[in-house]
Amino acid sequence: MSRKTACYETTFDPETGIVHTAYSDGHDTDRDTEMLSDVIQRTLLLHGLKQKLGDSTAGYKGVLEDAGPEQALIWCQDNHDRVWGSLMAGEWTSRGEGQIRVTDLMQAVARVYGESLDVVIAKIGPMSKEEKEALKEVPLIQEALLTVRAERAARKASEATEAAKEAGELPDLF
Repeated sequence: MSRKTACYETTFDPETGIVHTAYSDGHDTDRDTEMLSDVIQRTLLLHGLKQKLGDSTAGYKGVLEDAGPEQALIWCQDNHDRVWGSLMAGEWTSRGEGQIRVTDLMQAVARVYGESLDVVIAKIGPMSKEEKEALKEVPLIQEALLTVRAERAARKASEATEAAKEAGELPDLF
């Protein structure tokens, strides 16, 4: 596992706890995390877990905009559960970490089939673009897709109405 910037590259070995940093000037440094106090080690662990969970929900704003607050919350919880499950299984990464985004198509399919978004994401996520496009041609899914989009537009219109009420007067344009 590594991190690379313009001035250094850092790698670490989870087995030994050694963090190796190679600087762009040729200087190398090894740091042994076992030398840190238990409190600092635990703090680093918790900071890393917090970061990992946060990374898994990096697309939250898009999901919130596309699916609304209720579905966005479910999406966040599902992603956190997936990451935790992977860690509990001894796996550092989980398939699609941070990449899953609830699309209009996924919401429409969930409605039509009466399935949870989690199940639909697992089924549709891996599909090719062509397979997804074919689903959009199914009349019942088309109707649900239009409904999902209309609901999002209605939410945005409602938010704009509230913002307009708070905005006060219009600027003097004419």
